[in-house]
Amino acid sequence: QDEFRVRLPGLKPYTNYTVSIQMISAKADRRNANLWSKKVYAWALTNSSIPDHSPQVAAGSFETIKSGPSRTVLVYWKLLHPWEWNGPDFSYTARLEDKSQFKSVDRNKSYAEFSNLTNIGQTVLVTAENIVGSAQMDSRLKIPQASFIIGLEPRSVTKVWIGEGTYRVAWRHPVRRSEVTSYTLFFCKDRAGKDRPYQCDGWLDWLQVEVEPSQRHQEIDSVVQTYDLTLPEDDYSYQVAVAANTQYQSSGMFWTTCTVIHNRVESKLTSVNVKPVKSTSIEVTWNLDCSDQASVVYGYRIGYCTEDVCKSVDVSADHKEYTLTGLKPFTEYQVGVRIKDDYKDESYRKLDYKLTKTLPDRPGSPPQSLTAPDVTANSVTLTWAPPLVPNGIIEKYVISYAHFLDHRKLWTTPVVTISDGNSTDFIINKLLSFTRYEVNVTACTLAPVHGGGNAGD
Repeated sequence: QDEFRVRLPGLKPYTNYTVSIQMISAKADRRNANLWSKKVYAWALTNSSIPDHSPQVAAGSFETIKSGPSRTVLVYWKLLHPWEWNGPDFSYTARLEDKSQFKSVDRNKSYAEFSNLTNIGQTVLVTAENIVGSAQMDSRLKIPQASFIIGLEPRSVTKVWIGEGTYRVAWRHPVRRSEVTSYTLFFCKDRAGKDRPYQCDGWLDWLQVEVEPSQRHQEIDSVVQTYDLTLPEDDYSYQVAVAANTQYQSSGMFWTTCTVIHNRVESKLTSVNVKPVKSTSIEVTWNLDCSDQASVVYGYRIGYCTEDVCKSVDVSADHKEYTLTGLKPFTEYQVGVRIKDDYKDESYRKLDYKLTKTLPDRPGSPPQSLTAPDVTANSVTLTWAPPLVPNGIIEKYVISYAHFLDHRKLWTTPVVTISDGNSTDFIINKLLSFTRYEVNVTACTLAPVHGGGNAGD
């Protein structure tokens, strides 16, 4: 036989193959390698075919960005390997099931963006295609209506690079934690090595994490779940996101915003601001830098001190502001915020205090020791001491007086105003002789908060 035809099954489409052929005599011992002829080679590229399957998606492989009455949705998928393309001109397509939007996506991109969508639920179909055609089956991804996601978002999603190809990913459970059946951790290797907020342009993959049973029904707002994520490469330029899944749908992806190198950055609060808003209250606001987010914040302790006493109040980790109430007017306070970073450990990280002063109010007590040391037939000399609790800078004193006639009290008008807040004496002239008088001295603070600003007779 001079010509042979052999069919080689199970080959991959659009793939270069090298085939080698040797001959041996029918009577020779095939186990003896020396009896085989030299190899001859043939090279061939198999024909193209449609992709075997569409890219894989997960229930939570989408991100929603709210913008007024509409929203933008980014849909993500796992890239196919080049040997899965099955032909030239490979690309992805993503389209809404209602055919209102269609996106053609380059073969190296793992997402598509749909803008100006309404807040109703949507279904997105993703497929792979090449010069021959499209994969037979689309991948389907359901985007829930916007109201469903509210309260289902994983909170304070953070990551710490602990080395040897591992991130420690941490997040606080959603408000609706009892509905969550699992979490999906997504990790994306950006081609340029960029972290958020840059959009990841590269290989995306994911894994599922079960809810820790002891935390499923806990109502403690600061409960945090962590997972040590081992990456395909020993490289900390991966972006990471977390999605919360219910029995039926998912919250979608919530990305970490930065990477912290373990034991390299000291955690601290940034932009701690204190502002008096009333005479008895101070508003405290603060922000977290990247390292604090990654430290897994369980709560905060707000400390505030006068010269005499220190007090504190603890708040949960979702606070970024708090109003201290029940304070003394016109009093200096040292105010600081501390991070609570271990729920099992009641210790708080220290932070320097900031100095502020509550606003003034009307005096908390009347002028002291009001006396009349010198009385004549038509005048009286008054002396007094400032209020014990001035609650501000004494701007002026107001003196009012009345005399009694046939058991009636007749007030003299106008009242006398002493504009010098430092004065502690005054002479009232032109009085009626041998007449009983009642005199009131009232202290007034500068720029009172609650109209009048007067206190004490």
